[in-house]
Amino acid sequence: MRLAGRHGCKALAWGLGCQPTMTAVLAYPLPPGIPRAEHLVLVVNGTLPAIGRTPVCDYAICAADGAVSIEVSASPGITAAAVRPAAANVQQRIHGGRLFLELDRPRQISIEIPGHQPLYLFVQPLATAEPSGKARVLRRLAAGRIHELGEVVLTDGEELHIEGGAVLRGWVRATGASDVRISGHGVIDTSPLPAYYRRLMIFDRCHALDISGITAIGSPSWTVMLGDCEDVRIRGMNQIGWHVTTDGIDIVGSRRVLIEDCFLRNNDDCVAIKAIGPNDSATDRHGDFRRDVEDVLVQRCTCYNDRAGNVFEIGFETRCAAMRRITFSDCDVIGAHGEGGVFTIHNGDRAVVEDVLYEDIRIEHFYDKFIDFRVLDSRYSHEGGQGVIRRITLRRIRAIEDLYNTASLISGMNAAVPVSDVQLIDVRFGSRVILSSDDLHLFTRNAEDITFSELP
Repeated sequence: MRLAGRHGCKALAWGLGCQPTMTAVLAYPLPPGIPRAEHLVLVVNGTLPAIGRTPVCDYAICAADGAVSIEVSASPGITAAAVRPAAANVQQRIHGGRLFLELDRPRQISIEIPGHQPLYLFVQPLATAEPSGKARVLRRLAAGRIHELGEVVLTDGEELHIEGGAVLRGWVRATGASDVRISGHGVIDTSPLPAYYRRLMIFDRCHALDISGITAIGSPSWTVMLGDCEDVRIRGMNQIGWHVTTDGIDIVGSRRVLIEDCFLRNNDDCVAIKAIGPNDSATDRHGDFRRDVEDVLVQRCTCYNDRAGNVFEIGFETRCAAMRRITFSDCDVIGAHGEGGVFTIHNGDRAVVEDVLYEDIRIEHFYDKFIDFRVLDSRYSHEGGQGVIRRITLRRIRAIEDLYNTASLISGMNAAVPVSDVQLIDVRFGSRVILSSDDLHLFTRNAEDITFSELP
């Protein structure tokens, strides 16, 4: 890796002018054997992070302690570009066939250049590059190589630290463990494994779990599964998944879960909340997670949902008594491209789903349903049609204008137990405030007390 300090301003001199506020950057390499994007050159504060290649995007990882300036060169030269999320307000200009960007702080962005795959640039906080210092046992994977470890089992007090520039080929398991940590700016790459082979991470009845900074690439199935866990924090995690069923983070029968500042590019649900029974298959064993889900906060995440699944999903498996106090806040949806939806509750079993808040969410693209709240008997159900959905709020939602009359759905299973008390407060498509079912293209069945309002 290369460290550039306040005098490493070659990239700035080419396009934006050297500035005394230039901050330190760690530019991470990739070990031999990892596919690279040879047609792009990326310069971040005078350093050159390696650019990896996947079937769906290119990516680069670095770390900074403040604002950064970025230069991107491509062949042929760049004539247009978009940077997402748009809410980041990234300063950009094109000069001499090169793209110049300014980031005010470490953040994850998608750089979209016509004729190329998206380039995901993950600028991590420099302060999180090293282990937490809180672990009883530290397992450190060194930079510069691929670590072929297969199944990695973590126990009480262990921290798995993957250095920036290190790649783990393997999957992670912890059962009944406390104070488990996974950290570092390295990569877990399971792309050589076949689709559906196994879930990347399963945490089974764990307590005080912390995951930060790592990048997961090519998961064969669900990426992170939290089963009957408590007191979990996932922050600054990046995911690039392209197989169908590559859910991002599955909160399954768990309580007190915080997910923040993550970049989730998945070909299925980005975040899913479920409760399911045991699985005793030879490759993917886990316990009984038919527990209530309570006190979940997902905030400041950037989400991209490909052909399958949904962005913010509750369901389909809801085999517990209650799922409550769930909040999605201050998130950006840069793409919802499949047949699913953005805000979805599919109550396929018996849970009472209540007190769910979606607030301050920005949506740059959605292809299919905007809202899909249903009690139903699905192919995933064991106790279908018995659930309840109530007290759901969408507040200060900003979405791209819907030009194609995309439908929203709200439906209870029967008239005796309708979906009830759904509030849409200051929800906008472009500049248009949604104040009626017609504005939303909303279809309802067995639903009551659906209200629309505008904040003063």
